Parts: sequence; C-alpha cells; structure tokens
Amino acid sequence: MQKQKLACDLVKDQLGDLVYQTLHHLVHRGRASLPELARATQLPPGQLKNCLLSLLQHNCVDAYKVRVCLSSHPPLLHPLAF
Repeated sequence: MQKQKLACDLVKDQLGDLVYQTLHHLVHRGRASLPELARATQLPPGQLKNCLLSLLQHNCVDAYKVRVCLSSHPPLLHPLAF
C-alpha cells in the first residue's frame, strides 16, 4: 500500500491533479474500461485520454483488449504493479 501511495504522490507532483485522479482511481478500484473510467473520474473524454497517454508513456498503466465472442469491448486499463 505504501508503494501505491508513493506512486500516486509522485504522479500528482510531477504530472498534476488530473493525471493523479485517473491513476488514483485505477490503483484503488482496479482495472476499468475507458467508459467506466470516464464516469468515475468525470473528466471530459479529451482530458481523460491525455491523462492516460501520460500514464502510459511513464509506464504507470497498461492497456489491453479483451476478446469476447460476438461482442466488442473497449480496452481495459489497469495500473502496473508497484
């Protein structure tokens, strides 16, 4: 838990409150799809995508697509283990 708090604090300090809010949700709630994350953080889609891009570039989160027969699901985002 201390590692997660430290990671969130570093992100807040270096990348700002919006990116922190996004990471904090993923760390404490676990993986989420883009629509789920948008509802939870209440960030506009453009801002949320920019926050996720920053987190992806800094290797704080990972994204992957889940294959389910006959349906399309958005990619799931989850924090990397700290």
